[in-house]
Amino acid sequence: MEITGIIIAFFSGAFACSIGSVWVFIACATTCLIGVISNNSAVSAFAFSPLLNPATTFMAAACAASYATWRGMPTNVGDPMALLKKPDVILVGGVAGATGHVVNYLFGLLKLPQFDTISATVIIVPIICKLIFEKSLFNQVPDDIMAMGGRRSHLHSRCYYEGWRSGSMKTLVGACYGCFMAMAIYCLVNIGIDISLAGLIGFGFGGFLLLLPKVPGNHFVGVSVAAALNLLAKDASFYTSANIYAIMFWGIGIGTLSMYVVDLITDLWSNYGYTCIDGVASSITITTLFISLVVGIAGITSVWLPVVLFLVCTVWGIMQDLKWNNYFTQASSKSSHFTETSS
Repeated sequence: MEITGIIIAFFSGAFACSIGSVWVFIACATTCLIGVISNNSAVSAFAFSPLLNPATTFMAAACAASYATWRGMPTNVGDPMALLKKPDVILVGGVAGATGHVVNYLFGLLKLPQFDTISATVIIVPIICKLIFEKSLFNQVPDDIMAMGGRRSHLHSRCYYEGWRSGSMKTLVGACYGCFMAMAIYCLVNIGIDISLAGLIGFGFGGFLLLLPKVPGNHFVGVSVAAALNLLAKDASFYTSANIYAIMFWGIGIGTLSMYVVDLITDLWSNYGYTCIDGVASSITITTLFISLVVGIAGITSVWLPVVLFLVCTVWGIMQDLKWNNYFTQASSKSSHFTETSS
């Protein structure tokens, strides 16, 4: 790690805060995507340089937004903070960007196979900010949310994405998108894209889709699926028709797991309080750590692993759907009885 990189990260973090971190993130993902489809590793490497790396840009904006809100200027991680006209907020973003560059480097020293150090940085540094400014990691749930069953309830829309709230939708979308990304990597390798670049399609494509209205961040699925396949594939010969169903199963299992993790973590600490501890980055961190330890270090590569993950998530989703459907039925019954009694 060189001092030049830290200096660049400072200016990148400050810049990301000033214009809005989401746009810088989309620029990063789009650059990565261009590198993949052009089979140009230099372009993709630029996407993860200190200039565009989410660990120095998006994370910096999360810390700056937390600081600004603590100062009495409520703002969001995606807002252009230059509009606050407060130089200290931009400087905090710069310091956070430089810190993120260092923390990302330190995570890399762990040398955990396919563990996503960028996502780990994106959540660890804001967690520290949350503890400093909010004095708590798990904030109190508002009364209106508690009245509907609490932070894990399916009856309110304060979750990662309302369309994916039910267990059936998490399972279906996670399995389908996970398989989609696994097949995208398979196809890219088979048309000649370098195996080291093909896996980046999960991040690039998912981040690029943020340009579309009402589309939530979904790159956490592609990044995690790619991490698993990168550990399984020693070289391009892995991506043959003989392994196509195994590749599909891994996409389905890891994609489903990723969807359940992002929903859980968002409920636990992302949606309450004003510091952005990104649910997407949390999902990538937890899922890739699991993949690193189980597949990379323990060496469990049987196709039964993703099958079991899919089945466990599916059963859990069914149980949650039954629980909250029953809760809704009872709540509706009590409400009707109260209305009749009042009349």
